[in-house]
Amino acid sequence: MTGDINERIRTTEETLKKDSETFGIGNIKDKGDSSDFEVRIWSDQGTLLHCLLISNKDGRWKASMFTGDMMLNRQTGYTYLKKTKSSKNLSPKSGWKEVSDGLFGRGIRFPFSYRIDEVNKPPEPDEGLVKLEFRSEGQYGLVFYQKFSDSDDAKKIIELCKWLQDEFDIDLGC
Repeated sequence: MTGDINERIRTTEETLKKDSETFGIGNIKDKGDSSDFEVRIWSDQGTLLHCLLISNKDGRWKASMFTGDMMLNRQTGYTYLKKTKSSKNLSPKSGWKEVSDGLFGRGIRFPFSYRIDEVNKPPEPDEGLVKLEFRSEGQYGLVFYQKFSDSDDAKKIIELCKWLQDEFDIDLGC
């Protein structure tokens, strides 16, 4: 990604809003002042985009996975996302207590301790991004990293992504 950090955030938020609408899950940033907890891990893998959504509403945990294909509109030359698969009511191998403890223990709570990389280098070929956004108690958090980033925060989020991938027996492309 190129550009200053504020521009990168704005562009990422716009993309997440569009992709959320395509998946039919609404934009997490616009969900209001709910006390509910929701986290989304987004990861691209070639032309595929994956989103793992984990939420807790009224004390009930749920997880869903969405996958879409990045398609090319040959007339305009622009790419767009086409939803290709969704899985709802995913169950974690270790149980919901382990998942909630794992998320909170890895800093997915406020105050949010992760920071977006300030390093502004072009991605490696087929590198892709991992994005994490969450909402809790009316607050919104967003971080995103190139998959080969050397930053400690990036490594932690990618490890979180891999742990969730294993916990739910899914392929997020982490």
